[in-house]
Order: sequence, then structure tokens, then C-alpha cells
Amino acid sequence: MNFQVAIFDMDGLLLDTERVCMDAFSGACDFLNIPFIENTYLKIIGCNAQGIEKILTDGYGHLTDYEPLRKAWMDRYHPIVETQAIPVKEGVLELLNWLKSKQIPIAVATSCHRELAINKLKLAGLYEYFDHLSTGCEVKQGKPHPEIFLLSCATFTGFT
Repeated sequence: MNFQVAIFDMDGLLLDTERVCMDAFSGACDFLNIPFIENTYLKIIGCNAQGIEKILTDGYGHLTDYEPLRKAWMDRYHPIVETQAIPVKEGVLELLNWLKSKQIPIAVATSCHRELAINKLKLAGLYEYFDHLSTGCEVKQGKPHPEIFLLSCATFTGFT
């Protein structure tokens, strides 16, 4: 195959953050004395901030306001991901090294905020592998819409 660029999602694909995020959300629910609604939570995976707010407001709006839930959740999540290396998923380093050896440009397209994404990648020892980073703050449509991946493609000459 003739690869011209490789674009990766970050959370759940490169880094095993999904479990950390769900545990923090469940802890926030416990703190606020509201049930952890797994089906609602699973719908937010991969969404940008606007998508997450809509899904959680729809799913939890009758139980609590969004902002206190988000605050309790982030109060648990950020101290972990801002200071600890999240485990790199199996096979990621081998794949990134192979792509670099073939001089294939590598990008990350993540729903995460830029500063947090950079920090997570640096703590995990992956940041230097990437030629470009696209974040959820730069697009209108959250995943699964392909806008963020198309944005990453557009950064490399000849890709649209």
C-alpha cells in the first residue's frame, strides 16, 4: 500500500483514556448523588464539547444541571490526565515508528482541547511523533462526522 498520511484519534485509540474518563464521570455521579447512566455516557465517547453537553443535558437534565456535573467530572479527570502518563495502547509505538521510518506524515485528530491533548501526548512520550494536531475546538461537527479528519488531511499539501 502507498500511504500518504496517517491520521489517528487519540483517546481510546492511541491512549487508554476511556476507562479513566468513565471512572471520573461515575465518581462525579456518586458525588452528586445521581445515577451513572451507562447508555447515556457511552454516547459521548468521541464527541466534542458541544456534543457532550447536548447528550448529557438530554440524558441527565431531569436529574441535575449540566455545569455542576461537568465540574465534578473534570475535577476528577483533569488531575489524573494532566499529571500522569496514560498507558499507550498495545502496538501504537511499533506502528508510529514504522510510519516514521517510511517518512509518512502523522497527525492526531482529537475531540480533546489542544492544550490537554498536547499534555497527554507529551506525558505518554508520543508528542514528537506527530506532524500535526487537529482538535475538536477547530470544527463545528463533532465525531463521528468526518470534519476533524478532513481538517487534518487539509494540512498536508495535496490533501482535501
